[in-house]
Amino acid sequence: MLVRLSDDDRTVVLNTGMGVKYPETVAVDVPTLAVDSEIPPQPAA
Repeated sequence: MLVRLSDDDRTVVLNTGMGVKYPETVAVDVPTLAVDSEIPPQPAA
C-alpha cells in the first residue's frame, strides 16, 4: 500500500530501536564489570 502525503499533512516519526538493532552507530563508552566483581558504591552527593 502506497500512501502519498500532501503539503498539509503532518507526520510523526518514532525510532524506538536506535542503538539496539545497530549498536555500532552509537558512540558510548559504557563501563562494564567482570562476572565475579562487585558493584562499586555510589559516591556521596
